[in-house]
Amino acid sequence: MLVYVAVLRDKELTVDEVLTVQVDKSKLEDYIKDYFGISENKEYSKPAEYLGFTKFEYSEHEDDLEGYYTFKEDGEISKIYLFCKYLNETV
Repeated sequence: MLVYVAVLRDKELTVDEVLTVQVDKSKLEDYIKDYFGISENKEYSKPAEYLGFTKFEYSEHEDDLEGYYTFKEDGEISKIYLFCKYLNETV
């Protein structure tokens, strides 16, 4: 089974916070956007600005880290890192 994990890193890169774990990537993206106040189905007083997704391209090896989503909120940039892992793989 394929599992997607969204991780928020603090500004000093010292603490990682797992926001959600999903088996459906679109549900993960919906959760992240809702976390930052961006949703087609809800109204928010101060929604963040979605700046896009940066996908990592590996040339020599594969990694669980696929890329990161970037949001701008109150002048600060936040990155949500997307990891993808098969549960049946040994760690």
